[in-house]
Amino acid sequence: MAEVKKNCWGDEVVEDIGLCPQEDVDAGIAEEIYYAPAEHIKSIPTPAAATDHASYVTIAEPIVMETGKGFAKMKLQVDLNGLKAALVGNKGNKKVQTTLEAFIAGFKAQLVGFQEKYKNARLVFAIPDGNGNTWLIGDKLKPARFENFDLDTGKTNEDNNGATLNIVANKGPRLYTAELPMANAAVGPPVGG
Repeated sequence: MAEVKKNCWGDEVVEDIGLCPQEDVDAGIAEEIYYAPAEHIKSIPTPAAATDHASYVTIAEPIVMETGKGFAKMKLQVDLNGLKAALVGNKGNKKVQTTLEAFIAGFKAQLVGFQEKYKNARLVFAIPDGNGNTWLIGDKLKPARFENFDLDTGKTNEDNNGATLNIVANKGPRLYTAELPMANAAVGPPVGG
């Protein structure tokens, strides 16, 4: 008979979380992010959780794509984009939800077509941040989806013209340290580029 674990915290190691005041911690995400339909991904490795906090969310093995598939680029307008991980749910039963807010300049046919084609798609995003980390949001089991995809021409010359995206995944972000498998560049220009 298998032994029942009485305390799920018994093997947990308490880890200091520090801050070095001389260390630069830059805000924001890169102006170029990457996306792929979840159906184009054969497998995403899971973190090999050890005893430290970072290993609990770090994916060091490469994503395996279906034959001929890969991630595509998405060009964002500078300083209008961010990634958030927040707790949602009831006390004692919290979960992490990840939100990507982004803006792609230009009310153009490529974006209108992208909106139409991907409005309900199951997606995975790879988002480089301002500190050189790449974060995955969504996976095959819990993909990222568009919460909002609002195209707007703007009204005055100073207004932004383009698409405001709000993308949500019902899973926490994962730090991805392997090489990202990219799609064939001959398919076309990046979305937003």
